[in-house]
Amino acid sequence: MRQFLKVPQRVHNAVILMADLAEHGQGGVLVSLNEVAERNGLSRGFLEEIAVPLKEAGLIEARRGANGGYALSRPAERITVSDVVTAIEGPMAFVGCLGGGSCGLSGTCSTRRVWANVQRRVEETMAEMSLTDVLGGR
Repeated sequence: MRQFLKVPQRVHNAVILMADLAEHGQGGVLVSLNEVAERNGLSRGFLEEIAVPLKEAGLIEARRGANGGYALSRPAERITVSDVVTAIEGPMAFVGCLGGGSCGLSGTCSTRRVWANVQRRVEETMAEMSLTDVLGGR
């Protein structure tokens, strides 16, 4: 079976959640996780887990109660895919040595430069892409 370089499901669902809030939470409207789950075929419980680091990172706000829900903490055009990924997973590292770790090939690795270049380009793309851009791609 063929293997793929994968984006973690938590990251993928976090971008879906944030895009949904951008689309349906305009003008101060609070959006429930039940609504997001139903619209996107996701688990409410999984969305609750994802919402915690997004809230801690200051990307979303939450209000409890009968009229509660979630909203973006700033305009969608000022929240990037990079912001979301970093909130969920922390800093990116395609290989351990790019994340501050070490490996047995340190100093002799012929591929480090390749992965550093790939990582830089992915980071640049995510930093340039806002939630507004994500919605525009539908």
